[in-house]
Parts: sequence; structure tokens; C-alpha cells
Amino acid sequence: RGVAGRGHHIPVVTGSRFRADVADAGLAFTPVTGLADFDDRLIGEVPERAKLAPGLEMLNYDMIHTFVNPMPDQYAVLQQLLEQDPDQYLISNAFWLGALPAALGAPGLRPRRWIGVTAVPLALSSDDTTFFGPVPVGPGEDQEAANRAANAQFAMAMRPTKDRLAAVLESLGTTKECPVFFDGIVTVPDATAALTVPGFEFERRDAPDSVHLVGILPARSAADWEPPP
Repeated sequence: RGVAGRGHHIPVVTGSRFRADVADAGLAFTPVTGLADFDDRLIGEVPERAKLAPGLEMLNYDMIHTFVNPMPDQYAVLQQLLEQDPDQYLISNAFWLGALPAALGAPGLRPRRWIGVTAVPLALSSDDTTFFGPVPVGPGEDQEAANRAANAQFAMAMRPTKDRLAAVLESLGTTKECPVFFDGIVTVPDATAALTVPGFEFERRDAPDSVHLVGILPARSAADWEPPP
């Protein structure tokens, strides 16, 4: 709404369940198709997923089926839009991977600039911390070494997701290797905006300059809203 209000034409690329929301905002709706057009509210009803125990096995399943497998269909839609007008910028959820193939060398067009936006804590490995915070260490123990070891262990646990991502990217003709999944969604875009501020995110002195903590989006209240007593 904010960018459109400045006079820009905004095609919103998303699933059919959000068609009405996009129309209500006065924006152009561009549907995704195939595996990319799914209703996330129904993921808990998938029989195959229901058989998995909560934990790393389910996390890998969700990352693969919700984010990795839909990537080719997202990529196809993005390419269609860029063929119509190559002079476009892309602002996307950090977990939307439609721009990843071209960024890693697949044939096709790249947006003028790709900005990933994340509203969840950064899952970015660092010598200073892990996704879950710095590893507790005892007196005299090496904090950075403990963090590196824990990050490596988490990356190994997410290997099924990394392997599936690599296979899909290869099928699309990429020439560059993607970083570890949770790192890559933050570091591959030209810039990543995290909707938080220092103090609410673990410090990472080695974070790339492309990662920015930008604060929250401005609130938009309904005109007829009244505060409770």
C-alpha cells in the first residue's frame, strides 16, 4: 500500500487464497500456479505430515514442501513478469524463493534489485550466536568455537532440506551453490530487511552488510476502531 501510494505499479505475486486481500488493497493480483498455489492453513491436515513426530523431521518436511518444492512455479511466474517489464524491483518474503535460481546463475532475468523481508527471527549462523542464541559455555571455554559447532550440527540436521534445494536448483540450471538453507534465504538477496531492532535480535558482528534491522512496518488502524474500556 505504501509503495503503491507513491505512484508505483505493484503486481502482487501470491496464492489464490489472497486474491481478495490484494484486490481490497487496490493492487494488481498475479497468481502463482502449481505447487506454489497452496493454502498454508491446511498444512496440518496433510496425512503424510501427520505421521511425523514434531522436531527436525517435521521441520525438514515443512521446509521442503512449503518453500523448496514450490520454487520452480514461483520462478516461472517471476520470469513472465520480468519478460513483460525487466525494469522491476522485487520485494518478497525471505522464504519466497522464486528469485533464487536466477541469482545463482540459472537462465533467466533478474529483477533490478531483490529485497527479502523477514518478520521472524534471523536464522543466520554466526560465530557470535546460533539460531537459538549463543551456546551456554563454562568459564574458559571458547564461545565462538561452541557456536560454530552448534551451527554445523544444525546445518547437518537440515541436510534433507539442503539436498532437496540443491536438486531443484540444479534442475533449473543454476551454476552457483546455494549456502546453507537458512543462511541463503538471508544472504542471497541483494538486501534483507529484518522487521526488528537491535536488542530484539542476537548480535552478529559477522553478519553481511546486506542485512538490515529496519524496525517494524507502520501500523494501519481501522477508522471505526475504538479502544476497549
